[in-house]
Amino acid sequence: MSSGLADAEELKKMEMDIRKAIDNDVKVAKTDAEIGVEELYYDIYEQNLQGKIRGVLPWELHEHKKTQTAINP
Repeated sequence: MSSGLADAEELKKMEMDIRKAIDNDVKVAKTDAEIGVEELYYDIYEQNLQGKIRGVLPWELHEHKKTQTAINP
């Protein structure tokens, strides 16, 4: 604020908008169903070069799916 990049009112509005967004996301997270175990292995790699993904146990293999594009490929 002392450098003049933002004033108190502007920062207060930003804080309130952020709090609303967080509260909304928390509400959605609490009411959504738990994801399936298989989804834990989705989007691990941008390009999966080795086929299936090994789980905790060496013989546990999981399908890798790409459901979205990476932000920083």
